[in-house]
Amino acid sequence: MGKLTFKGDKPKKRKRTEKEDRHEPVKKTRGENVNLDGWSTASCVEDLKGPCIVLGDIHKDGNVDKDKEDSFAAEEQHAVLQVDEDAVTTGKDLDVVADTVNFFGGNVYPGIHKCEPNKVNQVLTLVPISEFEKSRLDTSKTNRFALKTHHNRYISTTMELVHAIGDNEIFTFKSVNVANDKLGYDEPWWEIVHDDARLVIEHSDSTYKVKFVDTGKIPETNDIIDRFVIRVQSKNTLKGSQILLNDSEVDNGPNLNKIVRQLYKDTNGKIEINDKLVKRLKDAISTGDINEQIIQEKSRYLSKW
Repeated sequence: MGKLTFKGDKPKKRKRTEKEDRHEPVKKTRGENVNLDGWSTASCVEDLKGPCIVLGDIHKDGNVDKDKEDSFAAEEQHAVLQVDEDAVTTGKDLDVVADTVNFFGGNVYPGIHKCEPNKVNQVLTLVPISEFEKSRLDTSKTNRFALKTHHNRYISTTMELVHAIGDNEIFTFKSVNVANDKLGYDEPWWEIVHDDARLVIEHSDSTYKVKFVDTGKIPETNDIIDRFVIRVQSKNTLKGSQILLNDSEVDNGPNLNKIVRQLYKDTNGKIEINDKLVKRLKDAISTGDINEQIIQEKSRYLSKW
């Protein structure tokens, strides 16, 4: 798992240029620069990479009471999956960041799309699963993942935490766009599915129970949360990675840029592009060991899970 970013961390200064939008426009939501040090809502399957938090809206329709709209409190509205030593539970202790970066919709977002983790046991790691038993490098667009905890165990359909990935630990993430008529755009939500069952959070007597329920048996009630917002680190999103790629082209020579882009292509966008990666590659170029370093970087990716 890469370094986690929590509220209060100071972002590093990064050079910007007009070449940033060479491939496709990226919405800038923080003035002229896009701060990739925080968390963003996953809006496409390519965004599902690395650390994440899984959030449910206690109000199933996604609306917030008008009386509470100006004084939004995450602990009153949302539930986040978190793990204890041996089980999956829920929590409400979240940070809500007013100045957030998302790559969908407009510039105003409901509170659930501004949440960031406040505890390490709220953070899960998305482990991609190849549908064809290929190398993990062939899975950039897969929607099948295991969820690894901070103590290197995996969530099972039984809500137990196990030490290895089997069939009961592989989930399908299905994208669901939910219209927000008030804000005029669709919000990206996700269903987490295993065979014919869906992950739900059931609200009863001020408590929340996490379980899988057969799809045909999920009641239409506000006491059941059956779709989720998934927040990931901004730098790991598809568009965040594109920004980092463009930055590497500006800040470094063309040879390094070509190498970074080839690594990104070879790993189908799954490698994390950051300052540490660029430094390792630059050092390898200067010592003439770049071919060996490229192999190490691919091995680093394959072994990180």
